[in-house]
Amino acid sequence: MSDKILIFFSAILTLWVRESLLAYPSLFFSEEEIESIHIKSEKRSNNICAVKETIMLSAIVYLDKENWTLWINDKIIHTKNEHSIHGFQIHKVTPSEVKFLSSSKTITLRPSQNYSVQDDKILDGMEN
Repeated sequence: MSDKILIFFSAILTLWVRESLLAYPSLFFSEEEIESIHIKSEKRSNNICAVKETIMLSAIVYLDKENWTLWINDKIIHTKNEHSIHGFQIHKVTPSEVKFLSSSKTITLRPSQNYSVQDDKILDGMEN
């Protein structure tokens, strides 16, 4: 029985070497597919850097005016955390919205909304 297993694995190894599968860093993707994945990943990374001047309110967990948690820009902010985001301070949190103040502007966001600082626009949905 062990001779059959050894012959089986030797045959598989020979086929892999013959077909150059061991030369790829992945058994599932070709070199072209891996390169495409890397290019798309770099583009996404660059897009994320361009979105840094956005305030994205994902969710509000509200117990009372002294106890709340926000998910802003994929970070958790609690009542006692620092509340400055892109020059805006968190002014007021309610169960349904958050008011932000800067020196010259007041904005109000509901969950799943974002504010583009560059465009001075509030957009519905998490994508801008």
